[in-house]
Amino acid sequence: MEIFLKTDISDNYNLLSTYNKKQLTKEEFLDWTNINDIRYKTLGFELEKVNTEVEFEIEYENYSDIVEIDIIVSIFDHNSQNEKTYNTIKYVINENNELRVLDKRNLRDIYSDSLSSLGALYTYDEGLGFDLEKAQYYLNKSLLINPDSLVAYYNLGNVYELMNEYEMAISIYYDGISKFKEDTPNYEKSMFYNVLGIIYEKTKEYDNAMESYNLALQLDSKNIYAEENLILLKEMLEIE
Repeated sequence: MEIFLKTDISDNYNLLSTYNKKQLTKEEFLDWTNINDIRYKTLGFELEKVNTEVEFEIEYENYSDIVEIDIIVSIFDHNSQNEKTYNTIKYVINENNELRVLDKRNLRDIYSDSLSSLGALYTYDEGLGFDLEKAQYYLNKSLLINPDSLVAYYNLGNVYELMNEYEMAISIYYDGISKFKEDTPNYEKSMFYNVLGIIYEKTKEYDNAMESYNLALQLDSKNIYAEENLILLKEMLEIE
């Protein structure tokens, strides 16, 4: 179990599998670790050996003699201001006669999500203080790591809205919409069109606002925010 207990985070990077090191450089890994230290405080963790009869293949490379470890982590989350626990699965593998830790997740996407989450914390003054410049910095960095991150586009659009830079907010939201994929959930697409409608109202582009709210509801008829916004807009414009 000592493989998980390194106090020097540089050592933690050195213990990663080759598969994971291809996803993040050492500098990025250290930055990701520091970001997580800002987002939440780790209170403790428990390790439990789950399974030794594991085999799988990643990127055409077979792994065997694997120990699957369930890690139960306790944290204080600055976003919710509550203590939480979560489970994560790691694998200890033998790589060139050295023990290495393998994470089957895409660490690059998770690094991007962590940057986006930190940007959101600075946007909404949840535990860290209201700082739109820091929010903008971390969200743009998130998009550099993962240009397809819808949550980063959504949060960055919110930042520009709060800065009253409405044209920039509209541009960012459309950048996010351009990244929609076939498997993007309709409720996520609907959220983008709803916030577009809000911005168009603020810029008095009421036809565009109404079209955006209608698109949001076509994508997700249960989007109560878009429904309410459309009703209020019609009332304002005295349209029955």
